[in-house]
Order: sequence, then structure tokens, then C-alpha cells
Amino acid sequence: MHDEPFLTIKQVAALLQLSERTVYAMANQGRLPGAVEVGGSWRVMRARLMRWLDAGGDTATPHLNEGV
Repeated sequence: MHDEPFLTIKQVAALLQLSERTVYAMANQGRLPGAVEVGGSWRVMRARLMRWLDAGGDTATPHLNEGV
């Protein structure tokens, strides 16, 4: 999982130790950095997610997906 540029919701859920439902909700609400919907499926840019986690993972910031 460490070399993949994009992660699935399932992979993000495992990494964050959250349910897939919670991760989907975060993505839909714009609270998951690097999350993009491609062809009806969510993918998360691993580098953006890791930077967000390194910064403390503030889910209250609604603009995290800007400038994707």
C-alpha cells in the first residue's frame, strides 16, 4: 500500500481504523483530503492524505479538497 498513488475507500478505512461508511461520508462531505470521485468510485491521493495526517488530520476544515 505504500507505493500506490491512489487508495480505495477500503484501504483508507483500514489505514485510519474507521468504518468504510465513515470514510465515504467524509469524502462526500469534502472532509477527506485528496478524495476524488472517478467513474462513480472514490479514490484518495495517498500523498495528500498522508500530509493531512502528519498535520493532525483536522476534519473540521471543509476546504481540504480544493486545489486537487
